[in-house]
Amino acid sequence: MNQLHFTGIAIASSLLLLPLATQVAAIQTKSAFADFKIEGVIKSDFRAANGANNYQLKSQNIGQRSPNLLDELDRLSQPITVKIDASNPQNGSGSGVIIARQGNTYYVLTAFHVVDRPEEYTVVTSDGQKHPVKANDIVKTDGLDIAILLFNSNKKYAIATLANYNFSSREPQWIFFSGFSDRTQKLLLNPGVLFSRSENYFRVFNSYSLTNGYELVFTNFTELGMGGGALLDTQGRVIGIGGRQEGEAYTSKLNRDIGYALGVPITAVLK
Repeated sequence: MNQLHFTGIAIASSLLLLPLATQVAAIQTKSAFADFKIEGVIKSDFRAANGANNYQLKSQNIGQRSPNLLDELDRLSQPITVKIDASNPQNGSGSGVIIARQGNTYYVLTAFHVVDRPEEYTVVTSDGQKHPVKANDIVKTDGLDIAILLFNSNKKYAIATLANYNFSSREPQWIFFSGFSDRTQKLLLNPGVLFSRSENYFRVFNSYSLTNGYELVFTNFTELGMGGGALLDTQGRVIGIGGRQEGEAYTSKLNRDIGYALGVPITAVLK
């Protein structure tokens, strides 16, 4: 399992240009949410989520915009973010976000490369409960590094609000990346800046970075294990899924990489 896709120049053997994920035969392929019949249960904020309500980058310190914003977003992100473990511990783990529920069935959105190996997976929810995921309950979306996982539980878990966000703004926007770190085994919420689409090709190392639905380029720090986690706006709405990292390996105990990160927008998933 590749928790993050890395692209660009590498100075460490662990940082490689990864090939496009190969579809596993046991995994279904569907066009976005076609045949899922869950559109009615997805919590969406499509009318208001046009970018007008998100903080534009007019200060270098997000804390100056709202002292309680990070605490509030941390509170919102914890119950909707899940950890995804492979049956083989050597394949690491990834992250995902709960986006819908039908009866006792929950739907988790993640990056496909997190679950692209022919093995069993487990979704770990915020209460520490482990939920097995069957091979036929993993659905890949066509043309995107996106997958949807299904798990069953009679417990009530929080559902994320999805935003049909306007990425055409020329002003950088604050966003927040929520995911589990392999290094600490804890949930992280890292703030950063989302660039406008017009800047994307000037920010990335090569055009490969912008394939498989990756249209978002941002500065948030990422760590192994955070791949598949949610990108949130300042109102806690999910605007995308993080999954790729460019740059050079930063050989320290932090296990981070210097370079921009990339994500798939929710608008692409819901087409």
